[in-house]
Amino acid sequence: MKKSEIYKVLSPEKLAAVVFVYVAFVELFIVFYLDYIGYAPITNFYYLMYRYLISVAIAFFGGYVAGFMDLRGIAVLDRYFTWQETPILRLTLQLLFVTIIGIFVAFFLTAFVNTIQEYPEKFYKAFVNNMMVSILSNLMLMIILDLWISIIEKNKMELKEQIVENEISNLKYDVLKSQIEPHFIFNNLNTMSYLIESDSEKAQRFFGELSQIYRYILATIDCKCVKLCRELEFLNSYIYLSDVRFSDTIIFNLHKSEEYLEWWLPPLSLQFAVENVLKHNSASELHPLIINIYCSEGSIFVVNNISYKFSKDYSTGLGQSNINKRYSLITEMEPKYFTDGSKYFSKFPLIPTNLLKNNNC
Repeated sequence: MKKSEIYKVLSPEKLAAVVFVYVAFVELFIVFYLDYIGYAPITNFYYLMYRYLISVAIAFFGGYVAGFMDLRGIAVLDRYFTWQETPILRLTLQLLFVTIIGIFVAFFLTAFVNTIQEYPEKFYKAFVNNMMVSILSNLMLMIILDLWISIIEKNKMELKEQIVENEISNLKYDVLKSQIEPHFIFNNLNTMSYLIESDSEKAQRFFGELSQIYRYILATIDCKCVKLCRELEFLNSYIYLSDVRFSDTIIFNLHKSEEYLEWWLPPLSLQFAVENVLKHNSASELHPLIINIYCSEGSIFVVNNISYKFSKDYSTGLGQSNINKRYSLITEMEPKYFTDGSKYFSKFPLIPTNLLKNNNC
């Protein structure tokens, strides 16, 4: 956990509350223990309360300083030496850190108390006694803070996983809904009806490609990612339908790169990009819409010449927010959308297998 995140989990107020409760119990035990061994006998209740409150006040100051430094230590150790990856080294470094902080706090508290009232024994002996108590107390405090942070972090992860699961369910619903909208089905059925009368062989292929699209959607609806090779196979079917519908007004240039075919991306990402191009641009035989699809520098690009139209065609609704959310569930890399004035670029990062986590396809 990052240092800034730790301080959000344990704010100064929460740290003060934890230290105060911890110190109150520890000092109560110490007061009665010293009375039991005869080192500092309790003569009456008022003297007990006086010693206890003074001890708590001094110990609270030292405990807060130790707790604050413990949090910084935990932040650094969590960054470079996690319990999961290097448990032995982490334990060794944490014990060393606890010891150093305990010695530091013990020395200054011993010196401070000695200036108010000198110890009956030599300063060195009092310091050694206080040092042992300080190291042991700081060890317990470090354990408490580490456990608290771990529990809070676990609860946050469980809550995040639940949110992610809900988000995935919503996204899957949006994807499926986008492909069964009446307009999408009607446009393709209308095209197929025309082909049945004019070109039966072409109609059969059109039907096969349309079926392939729905098979792919159903097969990948539960997938966070698919390989680029599978996505391109699906895109070929989608491009074929678009070619038949729009004839020679749209030119697709699909360049496959063998280097990236085994890399991953969220399913239907490329369909969204192509659909977005068709939605916002006009096309004619005289001024065709040219769509180039190619891979470069670990990403796949969908690039088109800009020819904006005034009216908007129906879209399946698989928008940028949907794609962006699906990327955010699996990687920190984000899609980019930009223009140079004459062309519009959709850039989708490709994810290497070694960087992909928790994929189910």
